[in-house]
Amino acid sequence: MFPVSDLNERLNQLDNNPGEYDDVYVGELVQKDGKVEFRPTGDMPIRDFPTKDNKIQGALEIFAMPQKDPNGNVFPERYIISLDPVDNDKANTMSFGSMFVLDLWTDAIVAEYTGRPPFANDLYEIVRKTCLFYNAKCMYENNLHGIFSYFSQHNCTYMLADTP
Repeated sequence: MFPVSDLNERLNQLDNNPGEYDDVYVGELVQKDGKVEFRPTGDMPIRDFPTKDNKIQGALEIFAMPQKDPNGNVFPERYIISLDPVDNDKANTMSFGSMFVLDLWTDAIVAEYTGRPPFANDLYEIVRKTCLFYNAKCMYENNLHGIFSYFSQHNCTYMLADTP
């Protein structure tokens, strides 16, 4: 069912090239004067799973910055975000929130976040800023209502994709 040989080949590439992630931006998105900008940090992304506990903050990783048109605007409808959210601030399972940003023009993952911030709203804010940064819509697991409530409180429901 899974392309096992391709996955093993990729795993070998990563194992044999420790500098594979050297060109990955790790940091946070900061909103100033209505614009969202990337700022590098020393945060550590989760590279090994399973982890010993579920209190690991994780980090936003950017593999490719958003592509812009000649006017400096991120192309509309180029990026889409998938989100596996968490609704509870604390959990008894090893559950993490996980977000991936896909470039629909190249079929490449351009950013990701996996982690468990102290509060669910912290995760929602990371997602909201990422939507703004990539001019993207977010497809989310809609049986959990926290993300919708958060985006509604911030007048951002237009960033949530309709159910496919």
